[in-house]
Amino acid sequence: MESGWIICDPNGNVASYNPAVLKILDSPEEKLETHNIYELPEGIVDEFNIALTGELHPVAQVIRSRKPVKRFVMGQKEDNQEDILWIMVDSYPSFKDGNNGELEWVFSRVRRFTPENRIKKQLEEIKKRHQLLFENGPVAVAYAKIKFDDAGRAIDSLFLKVNKNFVKLTGVDPTGKWATEALPGIENEPFNWIQTFGEVAKTGKSVRLQNKFKSDKRWYDLVAFKSLENEIVAAFLDITETKRSHELQLRLNDQLSKRNKQLATARRKAESSDKLKSAFLSNLGHEIRTPMNGILGFADIIREGDLDKNEVLEYLDVIQGSGERMLEILQDIIEMSKLEAGMIEVKKEVFDLCYVLEHQFRFFKHQAMAKNISFHFDYLEQEIPVNSDRLKIEQIITNLLKNAIKFTENGHVTLRVLPLNGEIEILIEDSGPGISENDLKSIFRPFFQTDSGANRKYEGTGLGLSISQSLAKLLDTKITVQSNPGEGSRFTFRLPLESRGND
Repeated sequence: MESGWIICDPNGNVASYNPAVLKILDSPEEKLETHNIYELPEGIVDEFNIALTGELHPVAQVIRSRKPVKRFVMGQKEDNQEDILWIMVDSYPSFKDGNNGELEWVFSRVRRFTPENRIKKQLEEIKKRHQLLFENGPVAVAYAKIKFDDAGRAIDSLFLKVNKNFVKLTGVDPTGKWATEALPGIENEPFNWIQTFGEVAKTGKSVRLQNKFKSDKRWYDLVAFKSLENEIVAAFLDITETKRSHELQLRLNDQLSKRNKQLATARRKAESSDKLKSAFLSNLGHEIRTPMNGILGFADIIREGDLDKNEVLEYLDVIQGSGERMLEILQDIIEMSKLEAGMIEVKKEVFDLCYVLEHQFRFFKHQAMAKNISFHFDYLEQEIPVNSDRLKIEQIITNLLKNAIKFTENGHVTLRVLPLNGEIEILIEDSGPGISENDLKSIFRPFFQTDSGANRKYEGTGLGLSISQSLAKLLDTKITVQSNPGEGSRFTFRLPLESRGND
């Protein structure tokens, strides 16, 4: 192919050329001699048929960058014609004192460029860019041919070509190998990759998904589409760290949510506890003042004299009862404090539970009779050996029976023992006012009282049931309650039976 040459100075003026260039450019000599590349005539276009400015002329690019510009395609539109005269230009700089010196000339080689060559060049450029993207892109890419069985089911895939990132990602270069050979175990993955690629090749429908490889426990973002008959292109991106960060964020959010709920619950409990303690202190003042007033008042009456013996004894009984009531209050407070501090020890021994319950029945029978309440004891006429802390069992039953008799104005209280699958169930049932569903949720909380108003009907600190439940937990059991307003209450707890061979 005939070539011409043009030499331009650093200002873009044509300084010299050979005759061949006039023929190639189809330009008169006088027009070329006065030509400056920054002043392009109309009709000069780039390879995409877009008007070319002087700043983008290959010579101008060399002047600006001091580097060669090769295979630059440009064209000249003829007046009122659709035909374009296409040329290819290679421009090189020339310096006075080596490559670091002052630019002296720009030498350009000019050749005719046919439309077929232009298309071929564009395709070569596209192919080159595609290859650069394929080799140096951020994702792993693989071209594969799918193998189908006679039933049309994908059974394997042949790797035709892969890029460097694919080799880096998998640790192998599978080019020319079947997937089942290059990536052992791929057919046993929970997600059927080969079938998925087969569907893409068969239907032509692209697919985008995220999945985890069982073999390397890593997550991949995948897109696959059909390229040629029975062939697909698949691009993989390792998103394991992103997934792990996301999962970690979800776990942290979940933990934060749970922690916030715990804090909210703790705050509500603290607020409720403050209210209960305030109510307790208020009730405690009342509970102490009442027996104290009895003690001081009747002591003053006795001190004044003018009383017969029977009156003195009667007033002394009031003083003694008031003192016992104060002692009971103090014992509850001390017991609750010890339980909260973890200072209560469990001392187990084998004893006859029936004997303990009979003693409790006899003790409270008189209190029940004084209120005209029917008090029943249903028990087994035999020994009931248990291995537990006797004193704590007595304390639990005492608190439950005391409450049952206190809150029952008429009707009955029942103490019952029932054997159940190697355990013994102790039940205290009454026909008192019952407990509302809302109060049942708080019945075992310290200081809680169903009747805590200023005009409350029943005395008490609100610690008895809380102490009893805490003691039950120390004995590896739990007090349960069933109650409805107006239908009385039923408190139960269970103890394991001791084998008689261990007596």
